[in-house]
Amino acid sequence: MPTRPRKKSVTSSQTVTPRYSTPLPVLVKATPEQIKRRDFDGLANFDQRKPLQPVRMFGAEYLREGSELNKAVRKSMPGQNWNLFIASNQLRDAHEKGDSYEIDAANQKLFATMLPPKAPKGFPANPPEEHAAMVSRIAGFWSHPTWSAKTAPVNLPPAMAHEMESARLVLWWNNRRKRFLPAIFCPDYKTAMYVHAVLRDLRACPGCDKPFIPDRLDQQYCKPQCSGRQRTRRRRAKLRGKKAH
Repeated sequence: MPTRPRKKSVTSSQTVTPRYSTPLPVLVKATPEQIKRRDFDGLANFDQRKPLQPVRMFGAEYLREGSELNKAVRKSMPGQNWNLFIASNQLRDAHEKGDSYEIDAANQKLFATMLPPKAPKGFPANPPEEHAAMVSRIAGFWSHPTWSAKTAPVNLPPAMAHEMESARLVLWWNNRRKRFLPAIFCPDYKTAMYVHAVLRDLRACPGCDKPFIPDRLDQQYCKPQCSGRQRTRRRRAKLRGKKAH
């Protein structure tokens, strides 16, 4: 007599939700222009000092190059802070893949952030005191030799946790769904960028150093051209290594 298959328990190795799905939305304050257009997702009813403050879910429009929102994101991460965000996220991906070439490339970018800041045109450089503090923090976190296998596992978690200290787990009123829902509230765009990166909703492309939202869990590059560009770099590096011997 055939037996009925047993139902899998939620306590088994199976997860209740797909691994690649943001468990919580990331909220940021709505800008004055968004408030004027009533272009916000809900109200921050969790802060008694500023009750019912309009908030928006941080998403792809904040990464659209050339947009006003993207310019605001870049200004919130001036000078080498942007490079630190890119390098630390690339190092995370490289270590998870076990790719020594990309580990080395990410480490080189990371240590380059200790050089005097050179801000892109139209963006402010780090103030001297801020840059000095950042250099001290990086030197403390990344004290292992470049090729040490312990570098990222030991130092990446506290480094990225430091950048997310002001994030809060909150309950908010979602206007669109007419429900109270949990979320992660970020008081500034820099914190929101790091939270999204940690949630795997955002990655830094090794080919062009731009942050992007992947369409699938295993997507490493923002576009196919960047994948080809990285293969070319890898081949050239391999040839240089052979010539050196």
